[in-house]
Amino acid sequence: VSTASTEVSLEDYRGQTLACDASVWLHRGAISCARELAEGEPAVGFLRFPLRMIALLKRHGVRPLIVFDGGAMPMKARVDAARAADRESAKARGEFNKTVKITAAMTQQLIERLRQDGVEFVVAPFEADSQLAFLVQHGHAAAALTEDSDLLAYRCPSVLFKLSESGHARRITFAGLQHAQDSKGQLLFDGAWEGEWAAWEGGLFV
Repeated sequence: VSTASTEVSLEDYRGQTLACDASVWLHRGAISCARELAEGEPAVGFLRFPLRMIALLKRHGVRPLIVFDGGAMPMKARVDAARAADRESAKARGEFNKTVKITAAMTQQLIERLRQDGVEFVVAPFEADSQLAFLVQHGHAAAALTEDSDLLAYRCPSVLFKLSESGHARRITFAGLQHAQDSKGQLLFDGAWEGEWAAWEGGLFV
């Protein structure tokens, strides 16, 4: 759906709130200390990346609203078990970057830092995706900031991806998906039959 994206700057959101996916930033930060985390050694390096991104937003006058995953979803128990097995296999091979898992302790450390710094946050009931979409849909944030395209399936009106440290990102709006094209230039969600986009918009995504 990248054909439906446009480049934006954080300056476009000055004075506004962005709902930010905490797990994406924590995972990115955890890569820097993946071996220590896998071996159970003390590590705080995973905090550097999310704190750097929060500082970036603040420099551009954007209010960050950090959204954390909540409890595990029972329906994903098999998937979670398979991922845990994959992480153990990766650890045995010494591929520590593939062992990263965001734990409750890591989340709590970031939450404590956010409290110290006066940064707003929300803990979702389950995964953060639907909570991020809800915040944008109901006007609590101008857009969601993530790397998870599932937010579009939740009909999030505006999602920012690939935020760089220069303050630029790619924006995809839910409405803009109507114009998304495949590699051959064919529309992905409209044109196959009369009223196709209306069907997607009305409930085919979720």
